[in-house]
Amino acid sequence: MKNRNLPNRSDALERRELLLDAANTVFSKCGVTAPLDQVVSQAGVGRATLYRNFPDRAALMEALLIRAADRIEERFLSKRKGNPQDFKVLMQVLAGFALESAPMSDYWKAIDPNHPTIVGVRARLVDLAREPLAMGQAAGQCNPALQPTDIPLLIGMLAASLRGRTDKERLLFVKRSLKFLCEGVLLQVDRNAPDWEPE
Repeated sequence: MKNRNLPNRSDALERRELLLDAANTVFSKCGVTAPLDQVVSQAGVGRATLYRNFPDRAALMEALLIRAADRIEERFLSKRKGNPQDFKVLMQVLAGFALESAPMSDYWKAIDPNHPTIVGVRARLVDLAREPLAMGQAAGQCNPALQPTDIPLLIGMLAASLRGRTDKERLLFVKRSLKFLCEGVLLQVDRNAPDWEPE
C-alpha cells in the first residue's frame, strides 16, 4: 500500500530544480557567498526543503556544476552537425554557459582541482571535446596544438571575461573573448566577420 505521507518523487525533483534555478539566479546577482535564505526565498520553498536536498553550500554548488555539465552536453549534442564545424559549435555552447552561469566560474576557480566533482565534470567536458576537435584538426580547421585536455583552460579564459557590471557588458565581453579565442584555435576564420554569438 502506498504511503500517503511520502512526497511524490516528481514533486521532489521539481523542488530540487527550483532550488538550483534559484541558486543560479541569486549567486549570479550577489555572488556565491550570498545568504542561502535568499535562495530559499527565490525558490519559494521552505528552509527544510533546501537542507533536505543540499545539506550545505558546497553540496548546492556541486549540484550546480553537475547540472551545468549535463546542460552543456545536451545543448552541444542538439546543435552539432557531425562535421568539422562542431568544435566551433562547442566553443559557442561553452561561451553561452559561461554567460548564464557566472557563479560557476568563481566556484570552479576556488575549489580544489582534485575535488571528485571537479575531476568528474572536467573529464566529461574533455571527453565531449575529443571527437569534434579531432574532426576539426583532421580537416585542417583546428589548431593541431590544441588538445581535448585544454578545454578547462578555454572555459577559464571565457569565464575571465565575466567582469562586466551589467548583463549587456558581460555579453559584449564574452562575445569578444569568444572571437579572440576562436581565432586562436580555429585555422579557417574570417577575421572580418561579426562577433560570434554564445549559444
